[in-house]
Amino acid sequence: MQHQLIAEKVCPEDIPPGLLKDAGKEKFSLYPFLYDGHAFHQHRWQNMDRKEILFWGVRQKDTILAVIEFHSSDYDSNLLALKAGTIQNVFTDPQMDDQKREEVLQELIRSFQLYRQAEKIGFCFVAVNNWDAALSLSFQRNRFNYILTWGKCFTQQPASLPLPEGYIVRKSESKEDIPFILGMSDSYFKGGRFYLDERIGASKADQVYKDLINNSSAKGTDLAVLYNKEEVPLACFICPLIQYQFEQLLSCYSLRLLVVDNKKAPKGIASAFMAATAELLLKDVPLVESGIEMHNLPSLKIHINAGFRMNYVFSAYHSWI
Repeated sequence: MQHQLIAEKVCPEDIPPGLLKDAGKEKFSLYPFLYDGHAFHQHRWQNMDRKEILFWGVRQKDTILAVIEFHSSDYDSNLLALKAGTIQNVFTDPQMDDQKREEVLQELIRSFQLYRQAEKIGFCFVAVNNWDAALSLSFQRNRFNYILTWGKCFTQQPASLPLPEGYIVRKSESKEDIPFILGMSDSYFKGGRFYLDERIGASKADQVYKDLINNSSAKGTDLAVLYNKEEVPLACFICPLIQYQFEQLLSCYSLRLLVVDNKKAPKGIASAFMAATAELLLKDVPLVESGIEMHNLPSLKIHINAGFRMNYVFSAYHSWI
């Protein structure tokens, strides 16, 4: 390059709109809404506490060419007993050719890792779109280790799968449901990214999912619960409400952490429960989305049977310093 690349903190207001316009559009390529990356990210930043966000960029002369958006995490820091956080997004100038983009990404991530080392940020998580080979390789070359691959999917019209007679799905309205739901988490699928990182360990991974249930309940996040005739909870989805800025503001429910009482729930009810949950939530929003760990083939089958469409695929990386 003719001019030296400079790595430094940047302000979100200084990020050129061109870097945001197309960023992440593949995440919404099948959605029935037009996506504006600039409006989407500007809306996010205006509605979150920026004190916990670092924008780390690379510029050439006065032009910003790439930016990392890093969020520190008090929860992860407490769980792992060190400073920790997540790279939420990586933005790059779409005008760069492939060779220049690879060089800029290499410098962006290399310098960010040096910043982490200086600030003693011991753990960092990032999810990378599987289509973006240059970005994936740049992270791997800079001490990020592959953990697993996810798929993102959504529905506007779930499959019509009747629940067995006497069973019903509704949003939980009782704190008395929580002990039942926590008990189900003991048999939760043990293939998540926390379980697949040997430096975290099974006991801490177990705690993550129990905390997710407790914290969701405490924050008032909706829980979609399957009840039997005796009003006993037999399965649960955590359903955070998310807002996307497309042409207009769009509210969407995201399904997280399916837990089932395998001893009491009818065999094979998971797909019907998922479809019924989506149908319930779609009374309030135009879209319901979910995620799949791609090695979890039973989960993939459940989503397909429930009428969900795959949207995009991305992989998780962990970095320890």
